[in-house]
Amino acid sequence: MNAIADYVLKARPECSHDEIFLTVKGPVKPLDKRHYALTNISDRYFTEAGVEKIPGRGFHSLRRSFATELSEAGVPLETISQLLGHKSIDEDKPYLSYNREQVAFCAIGFDEIPLTTGIYSGGDQDEIK
Repeated sequence: MNAIADYVLKARPECSHDEIFLTVKGPVKPLDKRHYALTNISDRYFTEAGVEKIPGRGFHSLRRSFATELSEAGVPLETISQLLGHKSIDEDKPYLSYNREQVAFCAIGFDEIPLTTGIYSGGDQDEIK
């Protein structure tokens, strides 16, 4: 994630293109999806770096980690969706996972709700019908 931030902030060429990843050789333009598969590019660099690739893991695993890290940092879902290049927030679901702390933050507490019947009421079990 730091490498991507360094690229965007320091190394990405100035240009009018909205896409994050651009060709290295001029003229600078967005990567052509028909000719450049980011999975193939990342696989090549994994091999050159001696990183053993886990089967079923690739470029989309990096995207998923990126989205999850942003979410854990409190970045709004709309912003994450834009950074992933999605047109709809529904497209983000495969890329996001939440930890227990995030889920607990959304949970509703029942401390303020009076329980008068049932096993949580503190009453006698014989009273339950």
